[in-house]
Amino acid sequence: MHVRVNQISHAIYVFSKLEIRRKYYILALISYNRATMSLQLTQQAADRILHFMSLDQNAVGFRVAVKKMGCSGWGYDVALAHEITDSEITLEDKGVKLIVPKDAIDKVEGTVIDYEKQGINQIFVYKNPNATGSCGCGESFTTN
Repeated sequence: MHVRVNQISHAIYVFSKLEIRRKYYILALISYNRATMSLQLTQQAADRILHFMSLDQNAVGFRVAVKKMGCSGWGYDVALAHEITDSEITLEDKGVKLIVPKDAIDKVEGTVIDYEKQGINQIFVYKNPNATGSCGCGESFTTN
């Protein structure tokens, strides 16, 4: 009986270590996935988005997508989101939930979104490290 108790205790100990390793592994994967997707807002952009969201009580976040447009290939398609689908991931920065379609991740990865006043205009400005070129008017961009 004493041997069985030790064997059972050892089995529980080994199982516990495996369970802990599995939890660390899962946490590591979650951390890795979060670390691999980076999308940032400046404080000015976050404040402006939060202002827009305060005017729309159904808004659950800010969607940052891309679509084919312009003469360079891709343009930003941003809007308040009213739902999140399974084909999107969510991030949070400065209190804003950012929603990115999975098929846009490679094009917006690492982008910093700013909100600037340019003369009498106020616009969102995208600083995208993946953009290899843009058209003359700045409406669209190219990636590799």
